[in-house]
Amino acid sequence: MLGVATMMLAIKKLEEHWKGPMGMLSAIGIDLFVDGVVLGLAFLAGEKAGFLLAFALTLEVLFLGLTLTSELSEVIASRLKVLALTVGLALLLPLGSFLATPVGHLPPDWIIGFLAFGLMALLYLVAASTYIFRSSSAFLASATDSSCLPASCSACAFSM
Repeated sequence: MLGVATMMLAIKKLEEHWKGPMGMLSAIGIDLFVDGVVLGLAFLAGEKAGFLLAFALTLEVLFLGLTLTSELSEVIASRLKVLALTVGLALLLPLGSFLATPVGHLPPDWIIGFLAFGLMALLYLVAASTYIFRSSSAFLASATDSSCLPASCSACAFSM
């Protein structure tokens, strides 16, 4: 967990030096890769667990994709570049699943241990990503927008 925390803090620090949405791209890329690893581990642990996690990750990736394309379209004028970045990041999910395959050759107790670690990393990444996005000025600006209704806007829900 210390490694994940250090990585998230390093991303936040690098975002101060780079122009554009580099921190957001890095956080989403790491999140999708870890999601892929956890998904691969879940299928190794059992088919039912894999399908349940796949359903949950489908919803997460849908909203990540919508957020990503919305944010990138404000910064990058070319729709082709936005599409290429989104597809490139989306490919990290199956790559992570593929890299979880060698764990399948380990004893079942080891697989469960890897899955437990992966799920904890997944939960931490979600919490850390929420903190990073919440602390960004763009998020705070949208959360204080008077036209934002709490029932229909997740930004307002976090600010309450």
